[in-house]
Amino acid sequence: MIRSSKHNISNIANQCKLIFFDRLFADYKHDLEIYIDYIIDGTLPLKTNLSSKFLPAETITHSKYKREIYKQASSIIRSQIDKSKKKRHEKYKAVYSYFKKNNRQQNFIDKRFSELNLNDILQSKYFTKPSIKNLSVNLTNEFYDIQKGNSFDQFLSLKLPYFNEKGTRAIKINIPIKNHRQSNKLRDSGFKLRDNIQIKNINGQYNIC
Repeated sequence: MIRSSKHNISNIANQCKLIFFDRLFADYKHDLEIYIDYIIDGTLPLKTNLSSKFLPAETITHSKYKREIYKQASSIIRSQIDKSKKKRHEKYKAVYSYFKKNNRQQNFIDKRFSELNLNDILQSKYFTKPSIKNLSVNLTNEFYDIQKGNSFDQFLSLKLPYFNEKGTRAIKINIPIKNHRQSNKLRDSGFKLRDNIQIKNINGQYNIC
């Protein structure tokens, strides 16, 4: 069983850190949409994972972030492909039933669906390019560390896809986390912390799950 604990950080993080989050979400969404376009037009292959050396450096150049953006773009495309294939198959069943009932297009009804010479689903009329409405930035524990705090219950030390002035290290920011009833309940119930977090913007408020 997977359960989540949501923490609103917009009310406790300072303005400088929130500006970093604004930049992160804008750049992440920009590159995510570009990677989706590249997968659709064949510039990038559709795989589960792809080495960052094969990924173009768009707004975000950090190699690990590029890899995560590609992974999310790939997941979005795969989900859309499944929906498109289902839509096409439903249309096939309706057409097949009509021709069968009216004893027409015998060559068509004699073939199985798998035997039809169909276009690549990405290039078919059934595929619609997905739009990114409710962006979620998904990060593994390569990008963050959770530490105990003093004035707050915990701090999330988050590695950003931006570098210091020398370009040698990624910038890190510490996000204060205040426990609440749900998070305390999960912790006391012995739930094991997963090795990933989601950062979401919900109605202009940044939340970490």
